Amino acid sequence: TNLAVQNDLTITAGSLAMGANNLDVGTTSETNSGNIKVASGQSLTQSASGTTTILSSASGANCIGANAASCTGTSGTITFGNLNIGNASATFTTMLGDNSGGSTTVTVATVLTITTNATLSNGVALLILSGTGTPFVKTGTFAGGNSGTTRYTGSAAGVTVANATYINLELTPGGSQTYTLAGGSWAIYHMTANNGVTVNLETSDPDINMASLTLNSSSTWTKSTTGTLSFTNGNSPTATITDNNSTKQDLGILSVTGSDRTLNLASSVTATSLTLATSATFSLNGSNTFTLTGTGTPFSVSGGTFTPSTGTVSYV
Repeated sequence: TNLAVQNDLTITAGSLAMGANNLDVGTTSETNSGNIKVASGQSLTQSASGTTTILSSASGANCIGANAASCTGTSGTITFGNLNIGNASATFTTMLGDNSGGSTTVTVATVLTITTNATLSNGVALLILSGTGTPFVKTGTFAGGNSGTTRYTGSAAGVTVANATYINLELTPGGSQTYTLAGGSWAIYHMTANNGVTVNLETSDPDINMASLTLNSSSTWTKSTTGTLSFTNGNSPTATITDNNSTKQDLGILSVTGSDRTLNLASSVTATSLTLATSATFSLNGSNTFTLTGTGTPFSVSGGTFTPSTGTVSYV
């Protein structure tokens, strides 16, 4: 049976198993309605074909997480089939977990949709998107939160990673899969590509601002020939690149921008080209090798500072 909760849904003991039934929580006539709170050790589950919709009144706010004020603390198991934030008209913000601590994991098995005028903030939670195809649709706003992590885990038929602002973005398929990054301009503070994933930038040519990039072993990076990875984002002035593959992946066109921004290599790295803006610094950071595959002038200092340390620059 479908379930509609006009105010808040709180689970303090036991489990609520929705199966394929739909769940609506909150209403546009009630300020700050739409909270879902699941106490530690308890659970809210829904099968992949079910849909949960979160609502609140204009300028309201709600949260999904633990059974406490503002959803602080450690939550129980929270798994949705499809999760819709908003109804394409109401203006409100839903927070996953909270912004100060605790532990909340929210899994969306099929598609997460943020509708027009609605905002989803990741707080400090772990958001797992396990759907394939296009598991994240956004016409509203996605805010990465304080230190929240968004993890894509879809393992069949390929996955498109939505253009959004991510604090921590993890690409972690259960097997060898291609994840295609959508086009446009992105902001990613920290990105990790885990074993088995092929990260495809070639199809949509995104421009991405980021603070750190880690490629773990057996990951593949298919570069864009026109989009730029600009190391400028993040609270720390120092950005890093780590490639743990034995054969280093060509990352494509790199730049270091922003006043007093530093890019350090944490391993040997290959790229097509690198441009340093004025007041930016690039360091090989030890004995790392930086390999450039581009033609013409693939390494442009442009008023920045290059620190070779004990490393090597190789033009191939």
